[in-house]
Amino acid sequence: MRGPDDAEAGRGEVHTTLDLTVKYLRPATEDSGLLRCETTVINRGRRTALAQTQVVTRQAVSSPTPPRAT
Repeated sequence: MRGPDDAEAGRGEVHTTLDLTVKYLRPATEDSGLLRCETTVINRGRRTALAQTQVVTRQAVSSPTPPRAT
């Protein structure tokens, strides 16, 4: 699985998913149109990274600031 920090990964770095939480808020149907994933790296340490991904419709406006990690 490709992670959200692939673009930031240095040469020779490897990573994997430690935990995956999915929250379904509403179904995606044909009427939803084109969907886009927006990922924000919230915290990237030496050994682990925390990221949040949202699936949005073309009409949705993305939030300018990511929520704080709790």
